[in-house]
Amino acid sequence: MSARCLHPPCLSAFFFLLSLGAGLPTQLAGQEPVPSAASRADSLQVLVLDRLRTSPEPEAEADSLAASEDSIAGPSVEVGGVAAAVRVPAELPADADSLMGVLARLQGFTSASYRGVRADVFAEDRRLVLQGSEERRATFSGDGYLLEADSSLTYSDREQRVRTSGPTDFTPLQGEPVRTERLVYDLREERGTATNARTTYDEGARWIVQGNLDSLESGLIFGSSARFTSCDLEEPHSYFEASQLKVLNNRVLVARSVRMYVDDVPVLWLPFIAQNLERDRASGLLTPVFSMNDIVRTSSGYKRRLSNLGFYWAMSDYSDLSIAVDWYADNYTALQTGVNYAWNRQFLRGSLSLKHYWGVSGRRELGLNTSNDWRPTERITVRAGASFISSSEFVIQNSLDPREISQTVDSDVSLSQRLDWGNLTIGASRRQYLNEDRTEFTLPSASFSLSTLTLLGAPPQTARWYNNIGVNGSANWSRRIEDRTPDPEADFSFNRTSRIRTQGSARGGVNLGDLSLQGDLRASESVFQDVPGEFFPTGEGPLGDFRSGDLDWSASLSYRLRLIGTTTLSPNFSFDGTMLRVDSIPEAQNFVQSPVRARVGLSLQSDIYGFYPGFRGFEAVRHKLTPGFTWSYAPEVQPTELQERVFGGGFSRVQNVFGVSLNQTWEAKVEEESLRVPETAPAADLVPGDPAQEDSALALEEGVEPPVQEVLDSDDDGPSRLPPSRVVTLLALNTSALTYDRIQADSTGRFVDGFTTTTLSNTISSDYLAGLSLSFSHSLFDDSERLEEGGSRRFAPHLSTVNLGFGLNHRSGVVTALRRFLGLPEATAAPEPTPETVSEDEDPEALGPEDGREGFDSNRVIPGDGGEVDEPRRREGWDASIQYSLQRPRETATASAERFQTVSAQFSFAPSQNWTVDWRTSYNVEDRSFNDHIVRLRRDLHEWDASMSFRQTVTGNWSFQFEISLRANQDLRFDFDQRSVEGQNRGL
Repeated sequence: MSARCLHPPCLSAFFFLLSLGAGLPTQLAGQEPVPSAASRADSLQVLVLDRLRTSPEPEAEADSLAASEDSIAGPSVEVGGVAAAVRVPAELPADADSLMGVLARLQGFTSASYRGVRADVFAEDRRLVLQGSEERRATFSGDGYLLEADSSLTYSDREQRVRTSGPTDFTPLQGEPVRTERLVYDLREERGTATNARTTYDEGARWIVQGNLDSLESGLIFGSSARFTSCDLEEPHSYFEASQLKVLNNRVLVARSVRMYVDDVPVLWLPFIAQNLERDRASGLLTPVFSMNDIVRTSSGYKRRLSNLGFYWAMSDYSDLSIAVDWYADNYTALQTGVNYAWNRQFLRGSLSLKHYWGVSGRRELGLNTSNDWRPTERITVRAGASFISSSEFVIQNSLDPREISQTVDSDVSLSQRLDWGNLTIGASRRQYLNEDRTEFTLPSASFSLSTLTLLGAPPQTARWYNNIGVNGSANWSRRIEDRTPDPEADFSFNRTSRIRTQGSARGGVNLGDLSLQGDLRASESVFQDVPGEFFPTGEGPLGDFRSGDLDWSASLSYRLRLIGTTTLSPNFSFDGTMLRVDSIPEAQNFVQSPVRARVGLSLQSDIYGFYPGFRGFEAVRHKLTPGFTWSYAPEVQPTELQERVFGGGFSRVQNVFGVSLNQTWEAKVEEESLRVPETAPAADLVPGDPAQEDSALALEEGVEPPVQEVLDSDDDGPSRLPPSRVVTLLALNTSALTYDRIQADSTGRFVDGFTTTTLSNTISSDYLAGLSLSFSHSLFDDSERLEEGGSRRFAPHLSTVNLGFGLNHRSGVVTALRRFLGLPEATAAPEPTPETVSEDEDPEALGPEDGREGFDSNRVIPGDGGEVDEPRRREGWDASIQYSLQRPRETATASAERFQTVSAQFSFAPSQNWTVDWRTSYNVEDRSFNDHIVRLRRDLHEWDASMSFRQTVTGNWSFQFEISLRANQDLRFDFDQRSVEGQNRGL
């Protein structure tokens, strides 16, 4: 049974209606039989109309459509002889009648609903008892809350209280639902008491609270002997038990005399605990970071450290401020400040971090990191990022992050303007090398690229030979300052001194079909500082600035002639010249121009294919050879005496240069999985004239299985088409060009002297090894004896450099192919993460919780972003990558070459569902020693996260950290940290 009423409170009106005979169809004890339904309705209508006449009319807003007929107007009621439209409030039940709608408009009345198996009404006590069952619970809803009980629900109008028995669910207007065994609720005070209650809070983190709630009211809960946990299991792994608990406005949970249990074993006592239940940022104290051995030292040589001691201020939804202190015993005290901001109307976002160090010896250092992004218009973008540290030595001595020591400290600012006819970029940058005393400034730098302009444009069908002329161009200019600290004990070298280099270039071209006209201009000037006088023409004098510069230009005209297939022949004609100045030549201290040289040349390129049968999932294999041949001829020029002294005698001779290049690719056609044409397909679905479908229909008629086809981009009722074949690259080998000058060989009479290319480079790649990057180069000739009298060049290939990058995971192509070959099951792809949905009233540009109170990375010296992510990651399978680098200069009789050979590796895997392991290291092959390590083991403990990590830098600094933290409250954590920065004497 069910009933509805309106009450101010609701149940008072319910008893008022009962006294009029308009209640539940239940006879009251000790009363006469109720009158008929018609008489009840008449008497009730009279009382309602009298009440309406004496009550003030409800205020209504002005209706701009008063003259129009309202199609959704409520029922009309005669009030004083005037028909007034009464709207039924949206909160009324769906089957509410017109009378209830009229009463709902009166001041002080609200709607309520009662449901149950049976209702007992005691008029003398003004008490209502609703009986319920497991199938149909006793339910009361009204005033924005819902009350459901399995056994019974009792309302006393005199006491204005509601009591329940049996399992009860109470859902308030604000807050989380509460499930309890017994509930007493006072309607006057809007406060209740629940026994053995259970409720949850999902704001920010999911907390489950269980216990006796002594006071339960809107926005405030008091509890005693309460238990709360973030573990959602029936028997939680761990929980907190508090003598007293308070939840305020669903924003904060505070408890005191808190005991922590792990499997019912007490392990910790806290005088109080405070848990923020909000997702938004909130001002407050930062959680200090310290380990257990910072409280009780395990050794006398251990130096205590306390960091992240400060305050966080959420100034607004678009800005915040953090201030924290970092204290390191017998080393330094630091103060760090961080600011984040977002100005959405100006499309401006950014952050700034400053950290000031006070050393125990009185030394002061400053670190800075900032990042800013501004888009004043749709076409203008301004970016500014800066990192700074006052001393590289300070970072090397104190950093515990191996990546920080090996990186550079970069700062840059740029302005990009997108125009209708091109793009313009202006900027400046600064780079500071931590492993050497070297700083580079680029101030300023500018680049411009012209969008391709089409002159005399016309459609291809009607275009003439002079239509669709393409014009393109670009230009750039930069000034770089390289600042180095000179080493007075080392011999002078131009590569190790400070210098200022200014360079610029401009190029442009006009294309008319296969005809191309190109122009190029390049200029550069270098000023070397503090150069000894012996490098100047005078051969003596104090240190000074040494200048050198050059200017090159060229203009070329080429035409591409298509021959057979992909074979193309391109004749070209060009002019080029150069200007040079250098302080070491007295005649060239001002720019000297070389003779203008004319060149004529040809280039030929083609593709040669070889086809082979397929194997294991490949339909066919194709070997593609792309040879290229070039020829260039420049006649002899007549230089002046000055030009011959500056540019040398060999510059003016005849040049007859041949070049050859060869690239190879092995490709394969993959067998795709197919969809068969259903045998029950009706003939009406066949497309007339389609040979494939006609063959399939004929095969069906003859009882032969139709050919296999694959359906691509087809609807249920639409036609289908066969997909293109999938071709993959098994192996690609690209080789650099090799050039040979026949005239130069004739001048010396030795064949090997004609090679102008002294280094040959190769690059290898593959689609099945997407993470592979392999390149190596060979020095072809030994020129150590060439400068000696009677010496000559000797052909002696020497492996000079190797760079190998290799990455694999459990879903790589080569691993998948190996699994198929061995008959092993294929790895399943991990599900893609689902992006979080942003509500309509949530500003996506506002600062989120992750932008502020995450604290500072104590392993790094330079403030700001760049530390590793500490959040545990669920990983399936494994990932591995290897980087190998080899630099092997050729040794000569007069100079020894220093080899450089390192291996860097990174390996991540999940040995089980809850364990993840990450390992990163680098190894110096020449010294046979490891440079650095980062090893991290993570364990998912359901509602807890455990992490163990070990770091060692190239300088010898190391740290071991063990941390276990509650996922629902990262501030509740237990740390053990052991570190040492005593290895700064170890060289880089």
